[in-house]
Amino acid sequence: MYKLDVAEAKTIVGGAEKCWVSTYSNDGKGNCVRKVVCHSVDKHGNPVGSEYIKSTYSESCPVTGRPVTYPKP
Repeated sequence: MYKLDVAEAKTIVGGAEKCWVSTYSNDGKGNCVRKVVCHSVDKHGNPVGSEYIKSTYSESCPVTGRPVTYPKP
């Protein structure tokens, strides 16, 4: 008998999500806040509902001297 893994099962019946990382803020001094944004998808990979922020984290980024805060999705 063939067993499905969770990702494969979600692809077949829907309920999976596609995620990407984008910058939320950059203080211009080498500190950035990144956000992981996700969107639920159906079994065909089409977006369902609204995208949402799954998590945020801080990391180093290039020093630009110009602070930037990006709008929320």
